[in-house]
Amino acid sequence: LASMAALILFNVSSPILPAHAISGGGLDYASAELSKKDMSFSNGNFSKKDFSASIGNGINFSNSVFNGARFFKAQLKNADFTNSALAGVSFEEAILDGAVFKNVVAPSSYFSDSILAVKDLTGADLSEALVSPESIISKLCERKDLDVENPKTGVVTRESLMCP
Repeated sequence: LASMAALILFNVSSPILPAHAISGGGLDYASAELSKKDMSFSNGNFSKKDFSASIGNGINFSNSVFNGARFFKAQLKNADFTNSALAGVSFEEAILDGAVFKNVVAPSSYFSDSILAVKDLTGADLSEALVSPESIISKLCERKDLDVENPKTGVVTRESLMCP
């Protein structure tokens, strides 16, 4: 009984340290260097997979299904998502410099301000996508590559972003 009381006292009095790991316990591809994986990320189904904090610079993710996947804080410089299904995907705080999102279907996906660094949004359907902060929508709407219709949904990128 005394040892149990000491354990409880220790737990109550111990400082709580902040966690720095990505939540999810390293599921799927979280924190992985994807270029070192012996597999292809194009023409596949990766729905609901966790790519949080992964390093996917220059990786070909084209023609794949990633619905419900998570790319939180992933490094995706020059990654190619052409023709991919990205419904409900989180790109929160992902590094998207030079990434290609040509003809993607990404309804209800989440993007932070790094979407401004995407190289190509031609034909992207971003219907009901959440872009945060909302103040960057006006900058995003200034892009020249938003006037193309998505070949699958028929929605023009500019319209999907509700640009004026």
